[in-house]
Amino acid sequence: MWFARISESLLSTLFPTACHECGALVENLANGVACSSCWEKLTTLSPMTGCPRCSYPLDTAFDNRLWLNSCKKCKDLTFSYARAYAYYEGAIKASIIYLKKNPVICNRLHQLICSLLETDPILKGSDLIIPVPLHSERLSERGFNQAEVIASILSRNSTIAVDCQSLQRTISTVRHRAGMDRQDRFSSLRSAFEVTRPRLVAGRKILLVDDLFTTGTTLSVCAERLFAAGAEQVCILTLARVV
Repeated sequence: MWFARISESLLSTLFPTACHECGALVENLANGVACSSCWEKLTTLSPMTGCPRCSYPLDTAFDNRLWLNSCKKCKDLTFSYARAYAYYEGAIKASIIYLKKNPVICNRLHQLICSLLETDPILKGSDLIIPVPLHSERLSERGFNQAEVIASILSRNSTIAVDCQSLQRTISTVRHRAGMDRQDRFSSLRSAFEVTRPRLVAGRKILLVDDLFTTGTTLSVCAERLFAAGAEQVCILTLARVV
């Protein structure tokens, strides 16, 4: 362990990289494309300080007894529970943008997301990980699915198996325009996903994984399809969330 840390620091010295967020030098390869200072400035999300269902930060105290009421950000969304490590900003934003083009997650983010799974009893209780799928055309363009990269890491560090086949994106929808409201986004996505192996989903506690929670529309539609196929529970885990 210590040898690996020294080696990473030495390589960073020999081949310096500028932080994609602030421009300072990245001190260690484990930090990926961001420096330690930017990593330490992240604002984390927690159901203990936000909505107990989706962890969205709240302006006023939320009574945990009102679980079923949720908050205004998730009350119309279909899933059991959702967690993201931090706001979509700084080091984690830079890392996600990098992940869109490179199937690589740095050791620091790797450890953070695995720790989130390990320490959250609801997420840890899942028995199947399903990454949000890309349409075959988009997958061919990019060459990989970043959600599968995350799912693979989570699976290797837990006892939860990954299933990349049971949920498929069958229609390539147009990118959502800024002017579309939530209902328009739901309408454009509802027929885009299909559960192709419902018997492998029925009765299971699913952990649905993606890189980013934006409006929650795509994740909610995927959860709808999984529930329709008989899933007992669908929890969501993403690296970050737009707030």
